[in-house]
Amino acid sequence: MDITHARKPKYATLLSALQALVVAAEGQDDTALPADVNARRLAIRRIGAELFDLGGMEAMNDAFAAMRDQAPDRTGRRETIIHQAWTGLPCWQAEATTR
Repeated sequence: MDITHARKPKYATLLSALQALVVAAEGQDDTALPADVNARRLAIRRIGAELFDLGGMEAMNDAFAAMRDQAPDRTGRRETIIHQAWTGLPCWQAEATTR
């Protein structure tokens, strides 16, 4: 990804926040309150939009790939969480993320 040196700290911060939210969402069970689920989804969505503003689709795809690669045994769940949050963003093209 070609993010300028000045923007790398922002990207790292967004990636760290995305990871924390995705891990929290992974731990949700059927007893999670709908408001909690929605709040996490909106936060993940907001991060997606910020990633796009920072580095376009490439930044979003790189962050998406990083979430997959950090926990290969949970790839499917992580993809679902992010897809559900980012679907509908004008900048998100889920088909671009498939390998």
